[in-house]
Amino acid sequence: MDAHIELILPAQTEYLYLVRLHVGAVASRIDMTLEVVEDLHLAAEELCMSLLSLSHNVPDRLAVGIAWDADAIEISCRLGGTQDHDGQSWTNEGFPELISERILDALVDEHSLDVDGHPPTAWLRKRRERPLPSA
Repeated sequence: MDAHIELILPAQTEYLYLVRLHVGAVASRIDMTLEVVEDLHLAAEELCMSLLSLSHNVPDRLAVGIAWDADAIEISCRLGGTQDHDGQSWTNEGFPELISERILDALVDEHSLDVDGHPPTAWLRKRRERPLPSA
């Protein structure tokens, strides 16, 4: 990927508007259609909410990375922050929940979750319908 930004925000759903804002800005900048931008808003929020549901304890931070190039946009998120995660417990029971998986399947080209690492991470990728011309 050519460019990348990372947001670190409180791991609370009321801050996910910041993720939608940045995802929309990047998708618009790389000339994705309005329909794709709206799909990415929904997909990024679903990805983050699904990841937040994995923690039995409340993590303090959510890190969201947005990377893009002429061909695609990728969004990744991980739980973490300033807390000591040695005592943190994660579960992948039911994730992605059927509804989350179906939503992501409908909105993006690829998505995945890795619960083997601590903290777990999730990502999605949406390819452009028409790649941008090389500069």
